Amino acid sequence: MTRHALPSVLVTALLLGACGPSPPGVIVRAQVGEHELGLLVPEGWQHFDNDRQHRLQREIARIEIEDLGPLSLAGLEREVVRARELFRDGRRDDARSVLRGLDPAATFPTPEDWKAASPSWWVALQAKEEFGSGPIEEAYSRLLTQLSELPDKSLEDRARQVLTRFGHDSARDDIASVETVEVGGRPAVLLMTWDRLSHAQRKRHCFVENRGNLLVLRMGLGQHEEMETAFESVVDWLDFA
Repeated sequence: MTRHALPSVLVTALLLGACGPSPPGVIVRAQVGEHELGLLVPEGWQHFDNDRQHRLQREIARIEIEDLGPLSLAGLEREVVRARELFRDGRRDDARSVLRGLDPAATFPTPEDWKAASPSWWVALQAKEEFGSGPIEEAYSRLLTQLSELPDKSLEDRARQVLTRFGHDSARDDIASVETVEVGGRPAVLLMTWDRLSHAQRKRHCFVENRGNLLVLRMGLGQHEEMETAFESVVDWLDFA
């Protein structure tokens, strides 16, 4: 199953009504964290921008779009390389800030993998003057070697892992369906959750992998039936610049 992947030129054409089917709303350019998007705002909905978290809202109904950061080994490796370059430029505080913004324990495939890498991580993170540049460079090199040699978690595994951030309780809630798709030409997973006993409180989540960062679109407040069509349209028309 493949979702629409709209190049920017086509988005512009659609906005001008020049060709093709008209989107069921207005497509806006949105910077959601690291993701530059063409984002559909369905008719009658409002768009709110809060940097890494955006919100589409109609009365109490909400669809939330968020950059979850580099929750993949490729994304983690990219950020470690960026931190090392800042360290080499003498910007130790900036390098530490990059590393502090990461969640390595959740990103490494297993707790054992993270335990093996954590000594190097803490040396790089602290970057104390008394360590000297040599040991810190070695710590970065060991980290990057370890990251390059490990197998990554599947996108579905990573999506399931972060559900708890959004209030998913495995004792109360079930994952009703899982679908592997493409959204905007990127690999994605669609998950629907519901109450284990009543099958009520249905919520849909779409996790999209883009350049090592994980983007999530999810239903927030509001009735499921009220948001289903809007959510489907937003996912279908999502475009990555």
